[in-house]
Amino acid sequence: MNKAELNECPFGRACAVAEALERKVDHIIELLGGLAKGERQPEVMGVKACAVFLSEIEGKKVTSVAVYNRVESGALPFRKKRRFLYFNRSDILEYYKGKGKGDAE
Repeated sequence: MNKAELNECPFGRACAVAEALERKVDHIIELLGGLAKGERQPEVMGVKACAVFLSEIEGKKVTSVAVYNRVESGALPFRKKRRFLYFNRSDILEYYKGKGKGDAE
C-alpha cells in the first residue's frame, strides 16, 4: 500500500495491516485447499521441515532456531519423543486458524 492509499484509508496504518493479514489468510486457505485436493504432504515433521512449512505460511523465512524459540515460549504445538521434537501439520494449521481469529497472541 502506497502513501496515497494510506491517506485514503480512514484508519491509516490499520488498512495496511489488514491487507497483510488477508494475504496470509489467503495463503493458509490455499495450503488447506491443496490438502483437500489430495496433495500428499507428510503429516509429521521435524524441526527443519516445520521451519520450511512455517516460512510458507507466514510468507517470511523462519529458521530452526525460531522454531525452537517458539516451542520454548509455548507458542507452537509440538510433541516430544525422547529428545526429538515433532510437529503435526494439522495441529499447526489449526493453531494458525485460531490465531487469525484472535484466539492466540
